[in-house]
Amino acid sequence: MNRRAWIDFLLTLALLSAAFVLAFSSSSLSRSGDWAIGAVAAIASLILALGGGLYIVPKLARRVRWEMWGFGIRTYVTTAGYLFLTIVVVVGVAAWNTANNLLYLILATLLAFVLVSGNIARVTLHDLAVQLRFPDHLFADEPAHLTVTLINKKALLPSCSVLVEADATRAGDAPESKRRRRRGVLGSVRLAHFIVVPPRASVRQIVEHTFEKRGKYRIATFTLSTKFPSGFFAKWRKVKSEGEIVVFPKTRPITDFFHTLPILTGSASSHIKGDGVDLYAMRDYRPTDHLRQINWKASARTRRLTVRETVLEEDMRLSIFFDPRRPGEEQPEAFAEQFERAVEMAASLARHFIQEGDGVELVTPSTRVAPGAGPGQLHKILHELAVILPARPGDESVGRVSWDLLETLPGLADDSSFKVLITSAPKGTIPAGVWRSAHVMYVEDL
Repeated sequence: MNRRAWIDFLLTLALLSAAFVLAFSSSSLSRSGDWAIGAVAAIASLILALGGGLYIVPKLARRVRWEMWGFGIRTYVTTAGYLFLTIVVVVGVAAWNTANNLLYLILATLLAFVLVSGNIARVTLHDLAVQLRFPDHLFADEPAHLTVTLINKKALLPSCSVLVEADATRAGDAPESKRRRRRGVLGSVRLAHFIVVPPRASVRQIVEHTFEKRGKYRIATFTLSTKFPSGFFAKWRKVKSEGEIVVFPKTRPITDFFHTLPILTGSASSHIKGDGVDLYAMRDYRPTDHLRQINWKASARTRRLTVRETVLEEDMRLSIFFDPRRPGEEQPEAFAEQFERAVEMAASLARHFIQEGDGVELVTPSTRVAPGAGPGQLHKILHELAVILPARPGDESVGRVSWDLLETLPGLADDSSFKVLITSAPKGTIPAGVWRSAHVMYVEDL
């Protein structure tokens, strides 16, 4: 107990003690003939007792583990359970009509079985905890291996036949309608079924699950259910959880866009001196020059030391500009499929060119992933593409977004790097300066 609990306990004890003293005093005063003072003492005793109860009971109620008493455990009847209840009703009616003691004994046995099996199921679901581990990176439409661990904290009793389901919600999805309490229609993701979990032990299972859509998933609760021991009734309870996972968009080969590959593969020569292969200039040797820079053939011809300077080679960089806005007249449901194909294309481009060793950056109206290469850069880009959502049309014009691409996507007018622009802007609205240095992909054409 913490300090506050001790204060509540002592204060309640003082109030109830004062109420007891006043109640005893009111009884003594009534016997001595002081009815008025006795009545006042009795009323004061009731007020103190009521105040102590109202003060301490809500505080104690918040500390009670309601699951222990079954209030957090719910029940629904299975198909076999309805048949069993029909038999119970038939036996009960027959016992009532015939007054046969044997039928009453059978009815009592059936009812006792219902109570005992319900209590066993409650004990099975009591004091259980769930752990769920995911791989570092998840992709939509690709099987992933999840590790589900069920922990039994009970000291003596095992838990049998427990089904673990995750109640996951995806960011951006429309809110679901009110669900019925029956377990069969809760819409949870089934994870694993544990046969037996010994007391003070844990059991782990590795299951395969495929996420159909990209996005950020929040797991608010786990649902534990069991039909043990009879299968006639299923009991379930919720276990709170805190966690989010990000599912990357799926990728595919970009052979349909092979004409963009020669522009980015390898490196390009600049007009700056540096380490490279192409010749920049020939000059006389200086004491600060390295010996490996000396061109011995040219030195032999000119009979003086000559240094060969080369052109700096720069790795090519791809800039992916993703415009998530949709036209005002477009319905969100109709645009959603096109938008997902656009996200898939952006992810595929990033994955292909990073695997080729090129640098890639991603620019959206709200975020920018700085240029980089390697798997870490790919994961940053895929993370941003996993959580991006279609933007609502603006109010700049009636029925249509104002496609100010140069202001919305910073860097789109830069001619120093090759760019891919993915947009749902109407055809004919792309500035001419963008066409000279960018490959434009319209969402409606993907």
